[in-house]
Formats: sequence, structure tokens, C-alpha cells
Amino acid sequence: MVSAGDIIVLGRSCINSTIKAKVFMTVKGIACDGELFAKKGCDLHEVGGQMV
Repeated sequence: MVSAGDIIVLGRSCINSTIKAKVFMTVKGIACDGELFAKKGCDLHEVGGQMV
């Protein structure tokens, strides 16, 4: 997923994804595996780690 602006998820997903935001990214859920890029910053909760 690529966005020219912000990306906001606010849930419990994004597993094994590549997400690129040219501005700001907020997830506040889970992201697990994959790559996350935000040019101007991000606010994430529970980003990577072991998947069960």
C-alpha cells in the first residue's frame, strides 16, 4: 500500500504487509511482519515480533 498522504489503521491488522506513507502513519493495533515507512513520522503500538 502506498499513500501520498497519511495512513491510519486503528485496528488489529497489517500482518506481513509493505506500507508506505509520504506523510504520517498511525496503526495503534498490530503490524507484526513486513515493512512500514512514514516520511514525517509515525505513532505505532505493537509493531513487530513473534507471530503465534
